[in-house]
Amino acid sequence: MHQDEPNPPGARRRQHKRQHLAPAVNEVVTTDPVPIQTVEVSCGPKGVTTDSGSHDDSHPLHEALAGLEARLLKERYRIGNEIGRGGMGVVFAGWDTQLERPVAIKVLAVSPRRPAQTQRFLREARIASRLNHPGIMAVHEFGMSGDGLAFIVMRLLDGQTLKALLASCQNRSADLPRFLTIFLQACQAVNFAHDQGVIHRDLKPDNIMVGNYGAVTVIDWGLAKILSDLDRQADTTAHDETPDRDPFAEQIPLTTELHTVCGAIFGTSCYLPPEQARGDKGLIDRRSDVFALGAILCEILTGFPPFTSGSAASNWTQSAQGCLDSALERLDASGGPPPIITLAKRCLAAAPQDRPCSAQALVEDVTGYLEAGQRRAEQQLVQFFDLSVDLFCIAGLNGYFSRVNENFPRLLGYPTAELLSRQFFDFVHPEDLQTTVAEVERLGRGEPTIQFLNRYRHADGHYLWLEWTARAIPQEGLIYAVARDVTERVSATAARVQLEHERFRLAEIVDSTDDAIVSKDLNGVVQSWNTGAEKLFGYTAEEMIGRSVTHLIPPEKLAEEDTILRLIRAGKSVDHFETVRIAKDGRRIDISASVSPIHDTQGRVIAAAKIARDIGDRKKLEADLERIRRELTDFIENAVVPLHWVDGSGIILWANQAELDFLGYSRDEYIGVPITRFHADPPVIADILCRLGSGECLTGYEARLRAKDGSIKHVAIHSSVYTDEGRFVHTRCFTIDITAQKQLLAARG
Repeated sequence: MHQDEPNPPGARRRQHKRQHLAPAVNEVVTTDPVPIQTVEVSCGPKGVTTDSGSHDDSHPLHEALAGLEARLLKERYRIGNEIGRGGMGVVFAGWDTQLERPVAIKVLAVSPRRPAQTQRFLREARIASRLNHPGIMAVHEFGMSGDGLAFIVMRLLDGQTLKALLASCQNRSADLPRFLTIFLQACQAVNFAHDQGVIHRDLKPDNIMVGNYGAVTVIDWGLAKILSDLDRQADTTAHDETPDRDPFAEQIPLTTELHTVCGAIFGTSCYLPPEQARGDKGLIDRRSDVFALGAILCEILTGFPPFTSGSAASNWTQSAQGCLDSALERLDASGGPPPIITLAKRCLAAAPQDRPCSAQALVEDVTGYLEAGQRRAEQQLVQFFDLSVDLFCIAGLNGYFSRVNENFPRLLGYPTAELLSRQFFDFVHPEDLQTTVAEVERLGRGEPTIQFLNRYRHADGHYLWLEWTARAIPQEGLIYAVARDVTERVSATAARVQLEHERFRLAEIVDSTDDAIVSKDLNGVVQSWNTGAEKLFGYTAEEMIGRSVTHLIPPEKLAEEDTILRLIRAGKSVDHFETVRIAKDGRRIDISASVSPIHDTQGRVIAAAKIARDIGDRKKLEADLERIRRELTDFIENAVVPLHWVDGSGIILWANQAELDFLGYSRDEYIGVPITRFHADPPVIADILCRLGSGECLTGYEARLRAKDGSIKHVAIHSSVYTDEGRFVHTRCFTIDITAQKQLLAARG
């Protein structure tokens, strides 16, 4: 990020859609100062109470801090405008006059006569400075000024918090790979801290910063602890455990959300591990951070953290009691990938010993999930990828190449290792950076890139024009792209001739596919017609080029073409719509088509590219499957043997007519009702459900059912459980009437 020297005192810094965060600040710090709300929950003789407070601008300390703008700190750092504040610290934008770079400067918002608070403040900086990792905020310097002002100088971040990104998410399923990539980077940073013997104790989406180019930083280490300190109660632990004895805590809230008079409770209530909520210091270790990471993963998958009762006090109570059933149910219903849901559940175990022992397990599981899709795609493309004459690459939506073919280093002059280790934005001409970022964002939304132009820097400093065609797979977080050097075409006066030549080369590639690939102008007149189109529709290229595409469209579908052309002129794409077209021999063909706009070098829409595929076989298969489904449904509905399905909680999901006639109930009286209501012997049905739930198959299990007329039916039950990927779906029960047999035996008996 480029930033000029801070504004003079009183000037208001203006930036749009950005947030600057510094470490050890327990809230999001925006460029426009706003009151920062903290919540304190105290537990005493009168119960649980909550108090909300904000900074008091009339406080004499705040008045003193308000005069720091434009001050030169240690004859090196010029303090700019305030950009945020918490309970203990105030953060200012700053300027390093020696290295000429922007920084964030946090100063202690308390009197220097309070050495305990100063010690805690500087201890926070020592912990953060020992964690030298790209995903953890860098601390440049900290200490005391000559006049007793405690300060920390840090890198100034530019981006948004994960909390803000989750709040703005419109399609959770489509954005999941992006959020999992962010989550993985956060886990890697936390895992590094764990390896250094440090736990964070306040992990949440607010404390994960995502830079504009995808770099992820874990911030706010103000509640961090060195694990050995938890055992020997060194340093400032005594102050943590007796906050009620510190009168300062009553004047300026600490950067915690919760604390009690009977023991320190640190963290944020929605994400708080049970042992942390109970103040059980002996159990707080790396696994407490693992719980918080699981809580963040829960919010990524479901949209909500584990504890969502609406108030900090009730959230704290739920956490302390380990009430996680609601969160686990939301995870099951989220529709997310089963491996990731399972990981989140493991992390959210109420007992610490049931969780992964550190963030390393999360790194391994998420990495394995994200890389699985990439490995499959790479194996399929490897031969074509390596033999291509163009620049082929696989890149992540986080801005890094994961693979490039040998044409990249040959053309750009960089070693392959350097291309893979740096964000590809680093090689883009500054004037093209904004449009390139926007194009990557479009790819992340599933829109294709066709003939996108930007300039890449060669290793010797000059720039080359590259033309890109790409498509992303948002579910895997990957971009598959092909580029070519069009420098000569762009700079030459014969640009149009060169463009036609490039299109001809592209047409050769297009002609090799079995799909019909057609281009047309904005009036629907065919401009190109590949071999796949000839095979699908029966017309040769000579017969169709220059002719309106409406020649293929049935009369009842003509309105589709007007709609498609209107969208193309607006620069929008139409993906995978199913329709019908007419072949040369008069056959009606079911097709799936995608249409995308084609732009010229100035970004204007000049034509449309259409890819069509015959889906007749698929349609026939779908019809056959539907016919079979109807036949099976008719068979079981009209079977003479009573049949019913029950879900895992014992609710009747379905019953055939024979079952209803056997017991005399109507469909409304029977379906959706607990099966226990119709069993005469509660221990028997409890045993049946228990056995089925454990995976046992029942054969001839005798039970007694209560009919609607009050009579008792003796039955032999044959039942098993239908599962889907190990998940209990429903039972499959056959009910055989053995009442007559029982009566006969009784008569003989």
